[in-house]
Amino acid sequence: MRQLGVLLLCLFLLSCNLASSPEDMDKIRIEDILKGIARDFCWKDIEGIMTQVHPDFYHKGMYGFQLRGLWQDRMARFDLLDVEVRDIDLAGSRATVSMKLTFAAADSTLSYLDPDTEGDASYFYREDGVWFLCGNQQNFK
Repeated sequence: MRQLGVLLLCLFLLSCNLASSPEDMDKIRIEDILKGIARDFCWKDIEGIMTQVHPDFYHKGMYGFQLRGLWQDRMARFDLLDVEVRDIDLAGSRATVSMKLTFAAADSTLSYLDPDTEGDASYFYREDGVWFLCGNQQNFK
């Protein structure tokens, strides 16, 4: 009887996994990356954030090494980051995330909607099955 219960549990878990489309799985992976960035921000782990960035990151004239500086500046100003994902638009190996970012410190809070404002954490690229922040790949300010 116990073996039957284990078998039924395994079948249930397998069916849950099969019910998720590849698109749903990509959205989950991207949300997990953003949650990890928020966690790394709160832990002041710039390396953790930067492991999510594609080597060819480029956003509004900013390269990856400049993105590192931007996130370090944000960490110096704020203690917490909350990411509220509102939508993920998938287009093949690219994705754009619409979200609300809220940075908080004891004396101030800053919230904005991306990609409409900064947008540096809104654009993703999938390479060899792994999603990375890539920027919008456009040169404008």
